[in-house]
Amino acid sequence: MQNANDSDAHITVRFLKSDGTEQDENYVVGANSRWTLDASKPLGQGVDSSAILESDVPVVASDPCTSPTSRTPRATAGPEAMM
Repeated sequence: MQNANDSDAHITVRFLKSDGTEQDENYVVGANSRWTLDASKPLGQGVDSSAILESDVPVVASDPCTSPTSRTPRATAGPEAMM
């Protein structure tokens, strides 16, 4: 996620897991900075999920769909999304 604002972005990520459960996590992305979310940290390795992002300021999010072992993009999910 990229935060090009002069103030911090307070972001809630709602993970929608393949078992039907949801998990909310809160993050702060500093002003004029970018940050990468490693979903395996809050969810654990190998958990299939999608995510809904909410932010109190506009941010840019992208999904490179990287492999958990190589960090090499497998496919792209489309262009970046502005929130």
